[in-house]
Amino acid sequence: IINDDEVVVEEKNILKVAEFLLECQRNKSKIMICGDYDCDGIISTTLMMRLLQKLNLEAGYYIPNRLTEGYGTKVETIQLAYDKGYSVCIMVDNGVMNIDALNRCQELRMKSLVIDHHMIQDQVPCDLLYHPSESSKEFQTVCSSGQVLALSELMNLSDIYMEVLGGIATIADMMDLHGYNRFVVKRAIRHLNTYTFEPISKLLKSRVDRWDEGVIAFQIVPVFNAIGRLADKGNINQVVKYLLSTNSLGISHFSNQLLEINQMRKNMTTNHTLHAVAQLNDDQFHMFVF
Repeated sequence: IINDDEVVVEEKNILKVAEFLLECQRNKSKIMICGDYDCDGIISTTLMMRLLQKLNLEAGYYIPNRLTEGYGTKVETIQLAYDKGYSVCIMVDNGVMNIDALNRCQELRMKSLVIDHHMIQDQVPCDLLYHPSESSKEFQTVCSSGQVLALSELMNLSDIYMEVLGGIATIADMMDLHGYNRFVVKRAIRHLNTYTFEPISKLLKSRVDRWDEGVIAFQIVPVFNAIGRLADKGNINQVVKYLLSTNSLGISHFSNQLLEINQMRKNMTTNHTLHAVAQLNDDQFHMFVF
């Protein structure tokens, strides 16, 4: 149930995920979250970590290096998690295409939950799949952060910071702005104009008079995406730690590092553009049709 002021999540498939987490809570399971390196992947990992902390569950997380490991959860990651005592794997913003990693979970008897909004191309061998295609119309175009946020709201464990992060990720993944997405983005902007969220505000180069979708899309989102693309310049897993931090000194220090990496990205883009332009000449372009 969605209106301009509130949302009531009653999705049956989301309820199954809540029951899965409550079972983990009863069993005192140790949970590994496997995320992705874009803005939605970083934020959905953060949201899931924050949710599990509220459930007093022991949890860790890992986002792969884009340059050396590529997209998705790897078999090696599952094996390392199992060796360290993790009994449950939750994949967020990836998983529907990581069949080998999920098969390894089954071989090791690790429980597996996949929270992913990407297109399903084959059967997903996990204990529980949480995908928007199984939801009602209002939730069918959510990103993975939106999925985790809706789960948190159903469990009455969301907070205004989580709501802001969900809105940022929804804009970052360029999701259709109707149904739950529209509500999430409008609410996030309202929160940003009412409260100060240090890990977010510190990513602005200069103060803004009013937060809107443009500020988020062009000043905040690129900072998150930059460290994923320049994985050799910083550890993307530290961004999750940064978003979960309440230490002002640490937030200020790491936000400067993030801004430096983003400036590096912008400089590289400018240099590559200038180099490409320099290669242009006045020769006639010939198109060959085969």
